[in-house]
Amino acid sequence: MERLAATSSLVISQQKEWGEILSGFETKNKYVVFDEVGNQLYLAAEESGSTMARWFLKALRPFTISVLSNDGQLVLQVNRPFEFYFHRADIVDAEGRLLGTIQRRFSMLRRIYSVLDAHGEYFELFNAGDTAVDLNDWLIKDADTNSHQIVAAGGLIIPPGGFIVLGHSAEQAENGHVEVDYAYGSAITLANKEDEILLIDPTGKTIDEVRYSEEQGFDIPTGASISVKNPLADNNQSAAWCVEESPWPGSAGDSGTPGLSPGCS
Repeated sequence: MERLAATSSLVISQQKEWGEILSGFETKNKYVVFDEVGNQLYLAAEESGSTMARWFLKALRPFTISVLSNDGQLVLQVNRPFEFYFHRADIVDAEGRLLGTIQRRFSMLRRIYSVLDAHGEYFELFNAGDTAVDLNDWLIKDADTNSHQIVAAGGLIIPPGGFIVLGHSAEQAENGHVEVDYAYGSAITLANKEDEILLIDPTGKTIDEVRYSEEQGFDIPTGASISVKNPLADNNQSAAWCVEESPWPGSAGDSGTPGLSPGCS
């Protein structure tokens, strides 16, 4: 992966066999990955997928593609399960650890995909009421297929006027040294360009929701979180948000104030 980090662009060439060219029947795909000056970096080969699935599902078929170094060592794998529309592909390293996900988003006119990282993501909830709230059995979801029901045996309490932090991972060595109160794993992923998050209580009532996109005027930066300037403001208005500029303690450079009042205005 060090060679990939030092490369400014990639050229991917598909290798076809004569039988595939003459018959028009697609076999398991094979690729060669080159850098910008033509040096071969990796080989990639489709490994899984039955002939029947290939014949009937074609481009919708599930598959696994292994990316190998030139000496045949596994570098990473791309695993795509079957989805009729909201296709996703999980990228894992040679030890099976999730590196990131490519997720198709809803669009009527063109294909839009989001690139999602594995651990470095969090969001905060603020209790604007006068009493504590236990979020155990509450649901967090988006408008597509991402959904997670909070299971916290000892309760997940937000004190009145307080914040809690929810994130992909509670392991600070993985999540950028964020103190996460509750980890929801890979069930929820937040896209940088356009997404939504809904908070639903155990009775099925939507308590709060945020829908954001660049088209709505949201400034979605890289390496920085956005915060609601006033937690009591309408959080669906882009003007209510600001970009954090100061890193939190232990951060590798990303900016934000996880678990604290906003630092931007």
